[in-house]
Amino acid sequence: MGEQHGNHALTGMLDDLELILRGRDVVTLGQVMDCLGARGFGPILLVFAILMMLPVGMIPGMPGIVGVVTATIGTLMLIGSKRLHLPMRLRQIPLPARALRGVVNWARPHTHKLHRVLHPRLTFLVEGVIPLRLLALVLIPTGLLMLVIGFIPGLPFVLSVHVLLFGVALATRDGLFALLGYAICLPEAWLITRFWPQSLQIPWFS
Repeated sequence: MGEQHGNHALTGMLDDLELILRGRDVVTLGQVMDCLGARGFGPILLVFAILMMLPVGMIPGMPGIVGVVTATIGTLMLIGSKRLHLPMRLRQIPLPARALRGVVNWARPHTHKLHRVLHPRLTFLVEGVIPLRLLALVLIPTGLLMLVIGFIPGLPFVLSVHVLLFGVALATRDGLFALLGYAICLPEAWLITRFWPQSLQIPWFS
């Protein structure tokens, strides 16, 4: 699976995504995967994390879709696969093009602002079997949690922050963003343990 790195990887990803959205009201998950997959797992994680951080992430079913994608990518990274495999049933899931246009519109100005910040560094955190498996061991439970708590307002957003940072790290070979992703998992875990039990009204977790 080919990778471009640095700011060009992010702008190229947005250009490709914008191209497949042109003139469409709906695209399938498979079309989005095919569009972004050639650039590696990083851009896919990045796009779907942003999706969860925008208002469209509250569309019923959207956190579940993002959870499946996140857990699938984590599993593939864990077993060392470089190709994205999705069952046909998942590939046919429809996605509103308007929501993905929102991702492009939100990401473009931020990508330009990050131009001077993003560059390959601490690459030992994002390259090689062990670093990728460590990332995978975070992504898999993250995706599964999104499936479980997707209906709770705010929590899918919280979980998407470290996925976003991991996506940037993988897409640009910038290990600093991987470190930031690991670091933010701790406050995320605190928020989940504090607010998830209350939202689900499970008294023995309180």
